[in-house]
Amino acid sequence: MSEVAKHTPGPWEIGTETRGYEVCTIHQVTRQPTEDGLGQSWVYIHAPRVIDGDWHWPDGEEQIANARVIAAAPDLLEALKASELGVEELCTGQHPDNECWNTLRTIRAAIAEAEGRQP
Repeated sequence: MSEVAKHTPGPWEIGTETRGYEVCTIHQVTRQPTEDGLGQSWVYIHAPRVIDGDWHWPDGEEQIANARVIAAAPDLLEALKASELGVEELCTGQHPDNECWNTLRTIRAAIAEAEGRQP
């Protein structure tokens, strides 16, 4: 089994540096050296969709909203990991099909998906 690649550590932020056709960028806040020697990791945001065989570009507001969710992903993942044990403790002694255990399964599935694993 191959090892799952790790994501660029957060925090990430939204920036306006683009190559001309993106609405925004997402980049790592730290100026720590990266493997490529550039000092930051960049994600350029442009998300066209094919609808009825034609390319359609979401408006800038939708792309910025998408960028906010992507930029928050490292913090959201860490928050889920931090809450997992607490939720498990709350569920202890309860029926395995109740809402608490369902919530815990949802948390674990989201963490696994973010890490490229099967839940």
